[in-house]
Amino acid sequence: MKEHLLEVKILPPPTPVGLLKRTRLLEHIKSGASPSGEINRRLVLISAPAGFGKTTLALQWLEERKKRTAWYALEEGDNDPHIFWTYFISALQKVEPGLGEFALENIRAGAISPEPHPDHSLLVSLLNEMDKLDQPLYIVLDDYQVIEDKSIQDSLYFLVDNLPGQIQLIITSRFDPPWPLARWRARGQLVEIRAERLRLNREEIKDFLAYHGLEEINQEDLRRLARGTEGWISSLQLAAFSLQQQEDISAFIQNFSGSHRRILNFLTDEVLSLQDLEVKKFLYQTSILKTLDPSLCQAVTRRGNSGEILFQLESQNLFLSPVDPEGFRYRYHPLFAELLQKRLEREESHNIPILHERAAHHLEKNRELVEAVEHFLAADLPREALTIINQDPDTLWKKAGSHRLARWLARVPRELLQQFPRLFAYRAMFLIIQGNLRAIKPFLDEIKFVQPQEEKEKREFEGMVALIRTYFAIFQNDQRDLVDVSREIGDKLPPEKTLWHGFAALASGDASSIEGNLEKASEEFELALQLGKQSGQHFATLLAAWKLGNIRWYRGQLKEAIQLCEEMIQFARDKGLSSIPRTGSILALQAVIQREQNQMEKARENISRAVRICGPEKQILGWSLYFHVLIAFSGGNLKQAGKILADMEAIQHENRLPTILADYISFWRARLYLESGDLILAREYLAAKNITGAETPSFGQENGFMVLARLELAENNLEKAAGVLDRMEEHFTASQSRGLRIEILLLKALISARKKDSENALSFITEALSLGEGQNFFRPFLDQGEELIRLLALVPTHSKFSAFASRLMQSFEGRTPRLGEKTISSSPSTRLSEQELEILQLLARGLSSQDIADSLFLSPGNVRQQVNNIYSQLMVDSREEAVERARKLDLIREEEK
Repeated sequence: MKEHLLEVKILPPPTPVGLLKRTRLLEHIKSGASPSGEINRRLVLISAPAGFGKTTLALQWLEERKKRTAWYALEEGDNDPHIFWTYFISALQKVEPGLGEFALENIRAGAISPEPHPDHSLLVSLLNEMDKLDQPLYIVLDDYQVIEDKSIQDSLYFLVDNLPGQIQLIITSRFDPPWPLARWRARGQLVEIRAERLRLNREEIKDFLAYHGLEEINQEDLRRLARGTEGWISSLQLAAFSLQQQEDISAFIQNFSGSHRRILNFLTDEVLSLQDLEVKKFLYQTSILKTLDPSLCQAVTRRGNSGEILFQLESQNLFLSPVDPEGFRYRYHPLFAELLQKRLEREESHNIPILHERAAHHLEKNRELVEAVEHFLAADLPREALTIINQDPDTLWKKAGSHRLARWLARVPRELLQQFPRLFAYRAMFLIIQGNLRAIKPFLDEIKFVQPQEEKEKREFEGMVALIRTYFAIFQNDQRDLVDVSREIGDKLPPEKTLWHGFAALASGDASSIEGNLEKASEEFELALQLGKQSGQHFATLLAAWKLGNIRWYRGQLKEAIQLCEEMIQFARDKGLSSIPRTGSILALQAVIQREQNQMEKARENISRAVRICGPEKQILGWSLYFHVLIAFSGGNLKQAGKILADMEAIQHENRLPTILADYISFWRARLYLESGDLILAREYLAAKNITGAETPSFGQENGFMVLARLELAENNLEKAAGVLDRMEEHFTASQSRGLRIEILLLKALISARKKDSENALSFITEALSLGEGQNFFRPFLDQGEELIRLLALVPTHSKFSAFASRLMQSFEGRTPRLGEKTISSSPSTRLSEQELEILQLLARGLSSQDIADSLFLSPGNVRQQVNNIYSQLMVDSREEAVERARKLDLIREEEK
């Protein structure tokens, strides 16, 4: 974007001639420095209404420091993080070439998110570079009151709070920034100069008038003048010019009373009355311009002597001041510009559109397209404005910023916008970005009336519309429409639209996911990841990686998912993006996969950090909190899981989380109520989401159906539970979701065990172990609780899965139990005492309880108690079943069979 910079915005303006030296104010600012000159106060805030000389004071303070001053003159169009930080760092580089180049390159590549959150990671790299400077650096943000963007405000707060000792930020503003000034004030890090200090006192007024040849003014008139103007510099400047023309100074000064606005109107009228008609018309007609130069003023006014008039006004120190060192460009003081514009409306309102049109054509000819568009719109010529934008909307987007481009398109009549199909689609896309679903629907309804003429533009338009429809369907959870329209995007976008193709691949991947084609979804997300890297759009890259990682996790490709997370976390670290929400989402995904592999300490550490990082972006935070629920649940902390769900519900209420995530909240509420024993409330939560068992399971509902199966199992409705699981099996295979398939098998094993069908129970467990071992799936087993772990004792020691079963049982021993659970030993043999194993051997030989008691010198009652414990541990009800189970588990020695 650097080639689009307006250099004059980052060059300190020249100091006006004949300036009154504000010695007392300069001394006040100087109090923020130590005797050695080191900067102690990181922020100088000059805050006062218009016309109090804020910019002039900043120039005086920096007069001896200009070689070390970075200047940035702000305007409304800078309310865009990309634009703001590009200008900010470019201003720094005027003083320190190369400073912040890494951050600037990332900004150009799209590393500042359009989402409203501060991007502190780039600022950290910038602050680290600043800290290495061996000389003081002064940074001026002039007219800061125009900045309204919250992410810029928050980022600057972070910057100020962490400025190195050799850096000082000077801000001029009409009102205070939304920062903790009281805290900085208490720490002695803030110098404040407000309107009361900026007012000229009587001695300064006397010196000011003396410079303008009014040395002889008497003390009474001086007192009246000070009281009437209240030391307001703008009014005194006009007063001095007027007083030079007055024969009766005292009479003139007596008119000074009333509000600032009244005084300014009075003085402006007085000064304008002293100008000839040509100059007055020039002032009125050029007041529509943000910056003035001779050629632009000549184009607007049709006067060949525009340069002479500008020089004349500057020499009189009236109305305007230069904004570049060479003195070729000027601007009117905002107060005067406003008053002049009102007089223009009064004197020649019919001419205003013509003046804007002249300015627009001149600016367009000189390729100053952003300002040209503004003037065409002000001239009520939206077609001409759209024609400029339509030539290259992507480039103009970079120049003007997304906020301004969206505002332009919103100002254009809908009927006219339909004649520019591509821009019609851009307008709809901006509404998508803003989340304004209500406004998007009419645009989509009117698409059929929009018909591009050229074949190339027609295909591009169709691709953009299909992409917009897809995202709209995602937000609306319209799965049918999502799948249908995503097929249209494919090859319709031009090849050079790499980023758009990346978003199209993401949309297609989402559609394939909902359709259940996870193989296709994985391919699309892989493509989106590649395109994101090619386009240099790091946020698109991280988003694609997150979606691809989720698919891999869901399909049970844990090792591949973990590897992708590690690669992308390193990628973010290399790009200086470690602390942004999008990277936080990758870290959260890594944490939930570590949970699957029972790396609980790592999972807890990473999810806590991820939630902190994701905080500013609520939708990303919502997904990270969902992963946090899973980790808390697996850790046995149901109370924490419930609290996290409450946090998710608050975000859902404020920001409308995606439908699938909102459903997950209800499903996990039901799961927590089930775990705590409130089966009625658990069923109510499921019913509210139409999960009753009669429906066909679909993508996004699997968690609800699994809770329903557990609920039926808890109520011992074994056939109903089995029926729910059968329907799940019909729609979710192991190739779609390995973790889900494992859970289905384990619940079927539990049902079989309760039916005393140990053969099928063992079969289900064996298949589950075969799916879980290769990817180190632990949690689907451990989260089923003690009843499931006991079933692992069915796995014979000679089975190739016995080692994995043993590891699972050992892991369960160290697990924090949930409500109503008890920890157990790690293996069948260690769960039975040495004496119980000996009794088991005797049972296998056919001895009666009395014979066993006599053999072991025990009482018959003691033997019966230990036999009952053997039955319980082996989950059997008879001597025959116990012996059969013991043989399968190799608990009975072969020679004693």
